[in-house]
Amino acid sequence: GIGKIIRSVVLIAFWQVITDFITEKIINKAKELLWETNMNITEIAEELGFTYANHFTRMFTKKMGYSPSVCRKISNKQNSL
Repeated sequence: GIGKIIRSVVLIAFWQVITDFITEKIINKAKELLWETNMNITEIAEELGFTYANHFTRMFTKKMGYSPSVCRKISNKQNSL
């Protein structure tokens, strides 16, 4: 009935909030590692728990609109000003 539908919608919304929260934490840690270390993308992906660096790169690019490599280049340019 309608109660089951409402529970399903609430559960989906709850998991979306949790997923977004975790993704934001991963992105923030990735940016920190990109900006403050000399770790390569594969090392950063492994540090963040990804088995494959390309999965990390796709997730990062989807959320940020640019790749981890571009993120590092932006940071390097800002630091050299």
